[in-house]
Amino acid sequence: MVCLKPVRLLWVIHFHQPLGNFPEIYERFVCRSCQPLLAALERHPKIRVALHFSGNLFEFIESHHPALLDQVAERVRLGQVELLGGGFYEPLLNLLPRNDALGQLVELACWISGRFGKEPKGAWLPESVWEPHFAQLLAEAGYQYTFLEDSLFEAAGWKKGELFHPFRTEYAGHPVVVFPIHRSWSRSIPFAPLVETKSAFVQISHRQQPQLVILGHNGALLGFWPQTYERLYEEGGLEAWLGFLEQEKDWLPTVLPEEVFEGSWQLTFLPCGAASQLAPSAMPTSSEVEYREAYGELANRYDADRFLPFFRAANWLGFLAKYPEAYRMYRKMLQLRKQLDELPAIARNRARKALWAAQEHSAYWHCRSGGVYANYLRDAVYQRLLSVEEEIFSFPPGQKVFLAATTLPGSPAKEWMLRTEICSVWVLPSYGGSVCEFSFLPTRYNVANTFCRRQEAYHKELPESRKTPQDWYLRYVFQDHFIPPGTSLEDFRAGSFVEFGDFVNQPYAVKTWALEPQRATLVLERHGGLYWREQRHPLSCQKSYSLHPPASLHVEYQLTNQGKVPIEVWFACELNYTCLAADGSERQLVVGDDRFSCATDFECAEARTWAIQDQTRKFLWEWELGHPAVLWHFGVWTTTLTEGEPERNYQGSSFVVVWPLRLDCGSTERFLLVSRMKKI
Repeated sequence: MVCLKPVRLLWVIHFHQPLGNFPEIYERFVCRSCQPLLAALERHPKIRVALHFSGNLFEFIESHHPALLDQVAERVRLGQVELLGGGFYEPLLNLLPRNDALGQLVELACWISGRFGKEPKGAWLPESVWEPHFAQLLAEAGYQYTFLEDSLFEAAGWKKGELFHPFRTEYAGHPVVVFPIHRSWSRSIPFAPLVETKSAFVQISHRQQPQLVILGHNGALLGFWPQTYERLYEEGGLEAWLGFLEQEKDWLPTVLPEEVFEGSWQLTFLPCGAASQLAPSAMPTSSEVEYREAYGELANRYDADRFLPFFRAANWLGFLAKYPEAYRMYRKMLQLRKQLDELPAIARNRARKALWAAQEHSAYWHCRSGGVYANYLRDAVYQRLLSVEEEIFSFPPGQKVFLAATTLPGSPAKEWMLRTEICSVWVLPSYGGSVCEFSFLPTRYNVANTFCRRQEAYHKELPESRKTPQDWYLRYVFQDHFIPPGTSLEDFRAGSFVEFGDFVNQPYAVKTWALEPQRATLVLERHGGLYWREQRHPLSCQKSYSLHPPASLHVEYQLTNQGKVPIEVWFACELNYTCLAADGSERQLVVGDDRFSCATDFECAEARTWAIQDQTRKFLWEWELGHPAVLWHFGVWTTTLTEGEPERNYQGSSFVVVWPLRLDCGSTERFLLVSRMKKI
């Protein structure tokens, strides 16, 4: 009989659901992932694991499944489970101001200590996102160790075989222990045949130095993702794995991180990085395609291991450059954070909780599915940011309306906010003088929470029939197009129309602004041009925004031909919006006597008024034109991958108001749109 050297197994499981996910998803996650695992641990009390629950998931469980927390507490009391801390709302620490990072780290530690009677020593870092200064943040928040994917250690120069023990790192004299999560082991266990798994453990048991295998699992893998519940619970895969561990416990004991983190571990300094499958997606799409192709070519070489550890992708923050929609949420969060400390204590605490919730990471990035592409996750961020704004903002004495210019952190471009008690309108002069945020305040609903159609690296895998058109501009409200007469709705929807003008995404100048007790006015102007036959035809566009209480926005266009030849085009004012869902009786468009779902493509030849109704947010949005126009409407869809299969995502919809425009030299034409928001 062969005597095997002990191999210790440290198993970490992470449970989280994004804020903004639907209640039924939370419920299903708890019932198919959290509860079955806890029940399995009760049946196998000698199997020891470290568990991480995000703070918002803890709160959901406390409200809906309090008995599950009692189960966790009992496992902790028996020494079978060690709970890990981290940021309360599952933020990425490199997104946060320092005080928020420390605050969230301490908040979850306090919650765990208060509920379970034991303060966590270790912290979970989402997506293995790491920057060297995190060591100081963790240490100052009271944490002694964390866990990161082994690829970050390989990038620092360590060989795969050298990663079966913890490491020590520090920043500015603040030390923390880091456990390398072994990717290949974590991907195969508990799904690989047990014969193969045992063989792998036996193989490393013959090494001279003591070996510690670290498994890091997303809790969704253990029952929530498709087919995993059937494989692990109905077919007995998890029970077999746990039985194997019990049977081999004499040489393959499971340990808790608090038992093994202490020691004179090798010092290392890890580079900035993230999970290896995620980091390439932070690149611009064309570079990501080239990177993944090059990586694939290297991986096929017989000596691939010489190169791949050093073949690194972008910094995670590249997602903010790749997705301006995410970057604007991030900058708005930073702006509100600056104003938070000026609030009285009770309001400050309320606002801080909402701000921290808006820092949950899921809505700020995208790999192949979900993330920033999920409009309901972006909506959850805006809901919380608007609640913070509500705490901070107050009208000057005697005013029912407000107007001010502001510069969001990280950008030189000024934005102008027009606000009443019912709505807020954010105008971006630098981007076509358009409205980038249009919020109904009673239900904290940013109906301009749109998302443009863009090319992604994985779209190469899609059949042509599942690909969507690509946009060349961000989708906002009051975007000014000048298009050829005869352009069709389908041309516009597909993005295959000819754009004569240089107004859609180009800067407007602020001409005048005025604030009166019952009206706020902002007048923008651009001296642009129309281009055809290699000639520029000067055209000025003056756009006046006038907001009246309670929530009436008048937008007047004044178009002047400054050239030497007559102009005959169509002026198309594009109004992008989202009601979050493509269909359903609770969200409808009303045009005359007709009712449509939000994703319906239609054309109305002589439109004067229409309305958007959303019962889910108690919201009515009425529109009126100064004189009739052709009205186009279409849904805006993107395509992502879910479990390798194409999935259409409803992002929002677009109204396009089309007027024929004929201007003689020096002549002017005016157009008026009126928007009214009401609570229903």
